[in-house]
This record gives sequence, structure tokens and C-alpha cells, in this order.
Amino acid sequence: DSPQYYPLVFTTFWIEQHIWGLAPSGFHAVNVFLHGCNSLFLWAVMRKLNIRYGFLAGLLFAIHPVEVESVAWITERKNVLSAFFYLLSALSFLKYEEKGSRSSYIASLALFIPALLSKTVTCSLPVALLIVRWMSGKKIDLKYILSLVPFFMAGLAMGLVTIWWEINIVGAKGNEWDLSYIERLLLPGRVALFYVFKLLYPSNLAFIYPKWDVNAADLVQWAYTIALLGSLAVLFLFRKTLGRGPLAALLFFLATLFPALGFFNIYPFQYSFVADHFQYLASAGVFGLIAASAALIVPSGKFRKPIEAAGAAVIILILGSLTWSQGKAYKDLETLWKDTITKNPGAFMAHTNLGVLRYNEGRYDEALAHFTDTLKLKPDAATAHYNIGLILYKRGDVPQAVESFRRAIASDPEHVMALVNLGKVLSDTGQNEEAIAVLKKAVERAPGNETAHNNIATAYARTGDLDKAV
Repeated sequence: DSPQYYPLVFTTFWIEQHIWGLAPSGFHAVNVFLHGCNSLFLWAVMRKLNIRYGFLAGLLFAIHPVEVESVAWITERKNVLSAFFYLLSALSFLKYEEKGSRSSYIASLALFIPALLSKTVTCSLPVALLIVRWMSGKKIDLKYILSLVPFFMAGLAMGLVTIWWEINIVGAKGNEWDLSYIERLLLPGRVALFYVFKLLYPSNLAFIYPKWDVNAADLVQWAYTIALLGSLAVLFLFRKTLGRGPLAALLFFLATLFPALGFFNIYPFQYSFVADHFQYLASAGVFGLIAASAALIVPSGKFRKPIEAAGAAVIILILGSLTWSQGKAYKDLETLWKDTITKNPGAFMAHTNLGVLRYNEGRYDEALAHFTDTLKLKPDAATAHYNIGLILYKRGDVPQAVESFRRAIASDPEHVMALVNLGKVLSDTGQNEEAIAVLKKAVERAPGNETAHNNIATAYARTGDLDKAV
């Protein structure tokens, strides 16, 4: 019944709903708690890797405004919960490497499973462990590779489930995701550099960013991919001079971002190729590099402590203020959609959802205006056509309502509620044969939709076929 197969996330929602209902405060408190723990766990990982300013990495992770979306948006429980188990699993594995403790290895594998069941992006953990091992200059022998095999197998299995689920259940297929292999090569560099830029200069953060027009004929767009490949090459060639840390940080960043770099179809790509919550875990690589770099910059001696204290205070003041401001956008749905439209007027989903809010309030003229704005931006937006149909039907304009429902179905043949309502209107106007044909499709697509069953039963009854109606 869940939109994505992340069972542990929805289990936590189920438990909390039984404790405090749908009051948001409890859900927010859990998200903030998990994020706080993740910041401490990241600091602990940095300490394991002997990075002197590991505290700085944890501090940046804790209060950076890019992380607001993953914490303030309750839906992103999957980020904070998966990272919680991911980092604990990493700490246990590093302890196993250090002491050879069998119990630590078992604990690491046991913690990796709930991480996967919270969000599949954590399948990158064994790759991250390999990167860290290489960065530390330790031997990567057959025994070490074999110790990671169960992690790779579990990650691959869950990854395949998620890819299938995104396409067949969530619906990440169709024209919005119809990119050629060449076009997909344009995305990784641009996506990765976009995220790094937002971490270094967190300005104008938005819930939905403008969607780029991917065009392989535009040579400028190839510059991003070339820049990314060039950065990897330079860091590899100068690894003896610069150390392995910078290359390891970039490799970790890319490996953790890999599912969202454009190679696979994921549902949010219909709105934008980037989102702040996609880089929640990956950002740890950049923060780790910043921490390691700070250790080289801050001088030793009697001024070290005052410089450290002053630096931490400046970071808390600047990033804390930005985070506090960014958090206000998540006050409620209306605030979020208005903030999104202000920053990205082309965000058709924001117009649609703001229209739904106005519709539910009975403010049909305002709702219609927002749905019309959606269609100006995206003429084939099925949900906008469907909602316009509802408004027209309420106003008694049945022919135009029917036309809007048909347009919604033409744009999205899987739009169950458009089928359900079209069938009802057709039946109400005496067109029962066509209504039955339409409602059969609705029942096939959503066997559990009681309204579809009720409407088709009514249509059967009106044709005199009482047995099928019953």
C-alpha cells in the first residue's frame, strides 16, 4: 500500500500514528533526533579515520541548510532513518577491520539490512568501505573482498527491487523519463557539480528546482561531464602530492549519489533532476574533505584553540541562521508551495498542489486559476485536467467536465480517479455502455478502489444487469 518499498520507514510511521495520531510534532521530533544522532555518528566515523577536525564534519552535517529538506519534510524519514543504520553499520565494520571482531562484523551486516529497508541508496556502503580502505592505504586482499560480498549481494537485491518498483509501481516511465543513453551521460557531471555548489554556497535553496533541458547537441552541456571526469583524473594523477583523501571524498560523493545521477528512472525526475534530499548522505563526503582541509589550514600553537572556537562560532552563526530561515518554508503546505513558486515559477507541481488546497477549501475560482497556470507550464498535466473536470462538474458544466476527464486520461491512462469520475458522469447522463467500459479499466488498475466498484455497479444496474451489479 505504500508508494515506495521502504517498509521500515512506514513501520515507524505506523507506530507513531498509534502513539500520537497525525500530530506533526512527534514526527518532527523523531526526525530531528535521528538527524542529531547521524551528525554524532559521522563525527565518530571521522575519528575512526583519524581526521583531526572530524567534529567540523559532524557540525556541518548537523546545521547545513541543504539538510533541512531531509529533516523538516516528514516524508524524508527514509533519509534520516537509513543514514542512522548506515553510519552505525559503517562504524561496526571499521571496528571489525581494526580488531577483527566477528561480533562487530555480524553487527555491521545486521545494521545494513534495516538501512536498506529504509532507503536503497545505502546499498553503496560496501563501495564506500572499499574507498575508505584504499584511502587509508590498507591492503585490499581476497579475504577483505569476501567480507564485503554479503553486503554487495544484499544491496544488489534491494537495488533491483527499487528499480522495478520505481518503474512499475511508482510510475517512473513515459515521455518524462525517455532520455537516450547519450543524454543520460550529460546529467552526472551537471548534477554532481550542482550539489557541490549548493554545499559550498547554499543560496536560493528550493523544494523543486527548475528542470534542465537536456540537449546532447549543446556543447556547453558536455562541459559539466568533462569537468567531472577531469577532476577525477587530476586527483588521481596527483594523489601522491595531494594525498588520497580528496579523490576518496569525491569517489564517495559520486558513489553515494549514483542512483540519482540520471542513469536510472526515479519518479521525481518528472519535476527536476536535482533535489536537496538526494544528497543527504552523499554530503558527508564533502564535509569530510572540508574537515580534513581545515586541519591543514589552522596553524598549531597557542592560537589554535581560539581560531577553532571562532571558526565554529562563525559556522554556527551563518549556517544556523540560513537553516532557521530555510526551515520556515516547511511550516505548512501552503507556505511550502508559495515559497516554491516564488523561487521557481515554472514548478507546475507547486501550482497543482496549491490549487488542490484551494479546491479543498471550496475556493474554486482560485483553484481553477492555479490549475490553468499548471497547464500553461505543462499542457499534458493529467492531475490539472482532472481537477478542472471536478470543478466544472460541480458547476454543472457536464460536457466540459467530461472533456477534461478525457484529457486527463489521454495524458495518463493510469489515472484511476479520472476513469472513476468519467465513468460516473457518463453513467449519470445515460451513457452506461461507455461508462462500464471506462470503469472496467478503473477496476483493473485499482481493484481495491471502492468508488470504482460502486460506480460500475450503478452503471450495470441502470442497464438492467442486476446480477453483475450485485
